[in-house]
Amino acid sequence: MKKIYLPSLNKITVDNYSLYAQCPSFEFVFEEGISAIVGANGIGKTTFVNMIIYALVGYKKEERRNKKALNLQDITLQDTNFFKDRMNYNFDGGLNEAASVTLEYSLGSNTLIIQRSLYNDEIQKLIVNYKEVKQRAESDYQNIVNKYSGLTDFEDFRKIISEFLFFDERRKNIAWEIDMQDYLLKVLLFDEEYFNKFKELEEKIVQEDTKGRHKSEDRKVVQASIDELIREKEQVINNLKEEFNGEINVNKNIEEIKIKKNSIIQSIDELNENISIIQEELNGLINDLNNLEGELTLSIVKGDGFKDEIKKIETALYKSIYKKLPGYYYTLEKNLLSEGKCLICNSKSNNLKIEAIRKKNNNECFICASKISEVEEFASTDIERLNDLNQKKVSQENIIQNLTKRFEELQEKITSIKKQQNSRREKVEILQRELLIIDNELEHRNKDEKTDTYTEILKRKEAEVEKLDQDSKNAYARRDLYKDDLKNYTKKFRNLISLLTNDLTNYFNKYASIFIGLDCELTVTERVIRSIPHIVYTPKIANQIRKDIWSVSESQRFFLDQAFRMAIIDYLQKNVCDFSTFFITETPEGSLDLAYENQVAEMFYIFAQSHNKIIFTSNLNSSNFLIDIFTRIAKEDRKSRILNLLEKGNLTRVQNNSLQQLCDILEKITEA
Repeated sequence: MKKIYLPSLNKITVDNYSLYAQCPSFEFVFEEGISAIVGANGIGKTTFVNMIIYALVGYKKEERRNKKALNLQDITLQDTNFFKDRMNYNFDGGLNEAASVTLEYSLGSNTLIIQRSLYNDEIQKLIVNYKEVKQRAESDYQNIVNKYSGLTDFEDFRKIISEFLFFDERRKNIAWEIDMQDYLLKVLLFDEEYFNKFKELEEKIVQEDTKGRHKSEDRKVVQASIDELIREKEQVINNLKEEFNGEINVNKNIEEIKIKKNSIIQSIDELNENISIIQEELNGLINDLNNLEGELTLSIVKGDGFKDEIKKIETALYKSIYKKLPGYYYTLEKNLLSEGKCLICNSKSNNLKIEAIRKKNNNECFICASKISEVEEFASTDIERLNDLNQKKVSQENIIQNLTKRFEELQEKITSIKKQQNSRREKVEILQRELLIIDNELEHRNKDEKTDTYTEILKRKEAEVEKLDQDSKNAYARRDLYKDDLKNYTKKFRNLISLLTNDLTNYFNKYASIFIGLDCELTVTERVIRSIPHIVYTPKIANQIRKDIWSVSESQRFFLDQAFRMAIIDYLQKNVCDFSTFFITETPEGSLDLAYENQVAEMFYIFAQSHNKIIFTSNLNSSNFLIDIFTRIAKEDRKSRILNLLEKGNLTRVQNNSLQQLCDILEKITEA
């Protein structure tokens, strides 16, 4: 198991920050469990949680690459005025310049205290295990974090904090975001040595793929200049023909053949690129088909289980009841009771079913209505169980029918796409044969070709086209070699993810089923994006795979995604010694209706009870969410878990007019 440590927040201290005009300096202790940052719109809730992220990882970096050189060209910091722009400039300038945030947090058994300026981008103090560190440049801090977190690259730490542990108001999900989820699963769960090798190979594959594409594009540009040169010559010749009454005879056969050759090469390139795109689509569909086949198999097994159980109960039941009746009577009775169908005349109606049930209850013969003697008593629970199983069997048969239909439709789609792909491959083979014939013809004709300035220019450009074409092929060949190397690490990662599926599904269902009220699972899915295989989990709700964000509602998307994050945190906590961390989510009540507020409160509370720290922002409004969650907490503990920004922020006139109402809501939360 990979040993990784993420921050567990202990305490934050804000000094001289004038956004909080009533109280520019304050501290807040993050207790184990729930912490709420409450207030009104624009009071500074988002700014506060962003202070936590800033203290941990600094300002977000933006990397810009040189497309031709493919190397890192420039790194810039984004929005370095984020906190400065929110300062209140009615305050003394010296106070604003002194604004800072200090965060105390733990990485495993190690404690770090970092103080950052909110006016300038600088670390003002750095304390590790209660000893001040004199070298406090950003790189020094990053090396310390790498050492105690178990990560080798601080950028991985930065992404975990800002993309995984922080669910902000952008509502970016990872449960359906293939690139980000694949990355996070690798950095959090995959052995660090393998993960670093994975990153290295992925980078090389992308570089060579990009290089091949650029060379191919450059070849097209040069080829276009050749075509333009030939067109210009043809125009001159046509003008001269008109001037000399068409008596000039120019042999253009070689040029025409070369134009034909370049057109074929371009067509082959386009077809091959199209084949690659189709293959990526096919891989995704085949993966979907395999998942669907698994679902169908499980459904059939489940349906067979119902049938077997029904058969056992019916056999025991009818043996005990009708010892002296002929065997065919059971068949007639069964069809009349379950379907209202008479097997003698083939009639079928609900009245027949009702009459059959009446006769059954009165122990009457279904054919002549005489009393059946020697009927033994049996438990009513057996009949109830039988009816329940019959309903489940019918429901399961519907599921199997629908899954079978989807399976067949997907098979047809795959077959159709394979035909398209094979058609393009056949076209490529035909064009390659044409190209071979053209090359052979050009070889013979070039022996007798006379050289002049125009021909030399043309030859140089053609040579450049051939070189670019070869460079492109070489880049793609190197890319494919790296892809072969990557397959070994992909296999290791796939095995790991498959191995963890049951554990993570249990944790996921623990939270997701509370919110949605249905059984939830995780299923392994594989996708290929730009030649890189991505192995991820996809949510499965009530036995139905939800492939993308559009297959669930907005609130389901948000809270299933948070349940997925909570599941991974729970897994790490249970499997890494001394592991503890936090999870921040902004205004969770914003997308909820009344029915689900209590469900989310329960979901958060259970997560908090698992020795996790969950921090959320919330507006004081008519929502019951805060009341629902804080009634689960002892009264004496509530106030210490609430940071009330109404007492600290700069209230607007509208907020001042409603202040008593807002305070009443807060009192209700703390005293309910």
